[in-house]
Amino acid sequence: MPRRALLAGLEAAAEHRTRPRRPGGLVWRGAATPLGEHLARRPADRHERSAAVIDPTRLQGAEREVTVHPQGAPAPYRLRVGELYGPGCTRRTPIGRMVWDALRSHPVAAEGDPDAEVGPVYVNDLADAIEAVLRARPENHDIAVAAEKPCTAAELAQAVHGAVRPVPVRAVPDAEPGWHTPAGTVRPPGWTPATGLARGLHSFAQWLAYEGVLLESG
Repeated sequence: MPRRALLAGLEAAAEHRTRPRRPGGLVWRGAATPLGEHLARRPADRHERSAAVIDPTRLQGAEREVTVHPQGAPAPYRLRVGELYGPGCTRRTPIGRMVWDALRSHPVAAEGDPDAEVGPVYVNDLADAIEAVLRARPENHDIAVAAEKPCTAAELAQAVHGAVRPVPVRAVPDAEPGWHTPAGTVRPPGWTPATGLARGLHSFAQWLAYEGVLLESG
């Protein structure tokens, strides 16, 4: 093998060699998933310097929570999250089903009690809430991350109608959507959701239309 080709091969291998990690920083569990990737991206873009282990893997389960364990803290924070939506979320969630119906020009199904209270939380706002907890290190370790002003299920369906596609809204009172309302009232210190519902739904629809379909059909 010519010496030049050998050196080129060694340089290429060095590029792919695992580099030692610097101490500290954020360690994300489940970051290889679409949701984990989107949650981790925002603090990374802001060069968040806190050292902590963040576990969002329960967000798709019954508990709907993120644990945040800062380095040196005796116990993790438990962030109990409302109805999460946005890039990285599946179309199989209650909000995902509504947006997916509208994208396909199907009527939006308002499942269950139309007056049920829903607290939508956009993905970026959850990432901001995690950063707020890391900065403030509040005494209370049980924290609720939910919409500042909850809406009803019927209002949410109308919001999808307006933000995604003006399709009819149909009531499905016998269905059980599985809305999740986090327990507790203590919010992340200094945190306020920054994403309006219409803007968040529009962004979620765009993501589902392009990336979400490919991921879920693969």
